[in-house]
Amino acid sequence: MTTLYLSGRDIAALSSGPDGAMAVELTEDGERSLVAAAARLVAVASVPPAQRRAAWLKELSNEDLVDLAMGRLGAPDQDVMTEVVRRMKDMLEQLSPVLSAIRTAGIVPASEGAS
Repeated sequence: MTTLYLSGRDIAALSSGPDGAMAVELTEDGERSLVAAAARLVAVASVPPAQRRAAWLKELSNEDLVDLAMGRLGAPDQDVMTEVVRRMKDMLEQLSPVLSAIRTAGIVPASEGAS
């Protein structure tokens, strides 16, 4: 089974038939998302599902990851939160030298934003 996560910008129209079938008209962004998802599935078909999902989460843009985290009722899935936290740590590590330079220059007092 595969899950395709679509945001509002991916869907142009939704309709349902009398038999319960759903028709989803995709925008160009949605088409690209669908094609990209299909390409990833072909490339990683032999990888176990948990590893596939972890790899897929790492490939999502920050915006798509936030959409995924916010799109679920209740709390996001644990693997989604793990990826969010991983990215936040990466961003903080990248910002650390900049914050040090700003503090050294006296633009921001050393006590502000220190953890």
